[in-house]
Amino acid sequence: MRHRLLLCISSAAIVGACASSPDTTAMGAAESTCRAAGAEALLGRRLDDMVLAEALRGSGGLRTRVIPPGGVVTMDHDPMRLNIELDDAGVIRRMRCG
Repeated sequence: MRHRLLLCISSAAIVGACASSPDTTAMGAAESTCRAAGAEALLGRRLDDMVLAEALRGSGGLRTRVIPPGGVVTMDHDPMRLNIELDDAGVIRRMRCG
């Protein structure tokens, strides 16, 4: 009996992981787009909390991902995420959405 319960829970987790995320646009969320160009004035600045907040605001994105030199990132595409690439000194070298 215990094995069946464990099998059911495992199956539910696997099926749940395959489900697609809900379409927030259809639920009434406002459509907006991340635009890295809106934050390009920050290129060459050292990243800190204030600069991070300013980059997010300028880009219109909803979230950020800071990528250090040689950093490993996932290949998922999030059109509302601002990716901020840094150099060894913590200076912003590139920004892109996705």
